Amino acid sequence: MLVGSCRVSILYVKWLVAGDDVVPHKFGEKSSRALSSNGFQDTTFKSYSGLGHYTIPEEMDEVCAWLTSKLGLEGRSA
Repeated sequence: MLVGSCRVSILYVKWLVAGDDVVPHKFGEKSSRALSSNGFQDTTFKSYSGLGHYTIPEEMDEVCAWLTSKLGLEGRSA
């Protein structure tokens, strides 16, 4: 798969969307579907109801757990 001018063999995507005045929820869903339909096989889409355009600890905990899993870092201390 080509991303820009580089060939990528593995690209993990976690798409977190709350939907707000800056980025409507439907654009997050549409972007996630576009990635999947264009060959990105390991995509994750997560919707947070009423979050707005900011982050919360639960969201960051999920991102950390996801990255730890994808990078094979389980059981390693920080």
